[in-house]
Amino acid sequence: MARLGNKAGFIDKSGKFAIAPQFADANSFSEGLAYVNLSGRWSTQAPGPEGPYLTQLEGGEWGYIRAPGR
Repeated sequence: MARLGNKAGFIDKSGKFAIAPQFADANSFSEGLAYVNLSGRWSTQAPGPEGPYLTQLEGGEWGYIRAPGR
């Protein structure tokens, strides 16, 4: 996890952003998952084939969405 201004993102081994800074807060990846805070709401982020996926509790159900929210 790395910060750029007041946003958190994730860098790869070369030091470049693999996931652009877009989160209010974030924890480091552990076992392929990282908890991220999207404007006061915590979600789990996991890498996916088309970019990061987020799990999100919505109406009592969990699901997966592809960044940027589809």
